[in-house]
Amino acid sequence: MAFHVPGPCQIYWDEELLGFTKAGIIIRPVATWEPILDDEHGAAPADFIQTGKSCVVETILLHPSDYAGVASLFAMTLLAASDTAGANLVGSYAGPGGNDDIYKALTIVEANGATWTADFAVSGDPREIRLMSTQELGLPMLFQIVPNAAGKLFSAVPSYIT
Repeated sequence: MAFHVPGPCQIYWDEELLGFTKAGIIIRPVATWEPILDDEHGAAPADFIQTGKSCVVETILLHPSDYAGVASLFAMTLLAASDTAGANLVGSYAGPGGNDDIYKALTIVEANGATWTADFAVSGDPREIRLMSTQELGLPMLFQIVPNAAGKLFSAVPSYIT
């Protein structure tokens, strides 16, 4: 089930303002499941077990505060310089207990001041950039959120959720 955060919203990436949205944000929870196989059932799964949870946050950013800064988010999803030798790691595990270099805090501030904060978010592969009929440049943004050390996807949510 997806949740729509109404716009306009401000998007902060590690306390730096990325820009604003008009139409709000869509938050989609994602659960990953793995089959449990046993001899009795052969190749057919006997059951499934939940192996993870995450969220995908999608929006279209209008009037970014820094185009180069927004573009660098996508480069950071590929490379993270965190090992002791200083070499770049590609596709390394990130999140609590792992490589935290590519994960930053994502904060969404609604027009009424309500705030959503995810401690571990990474920018994902966005859709194509499009020029809207109002001649505004819309930058599609996608963030993947993983649970923090307490197992929560968001460390802060608006009071109307709780």
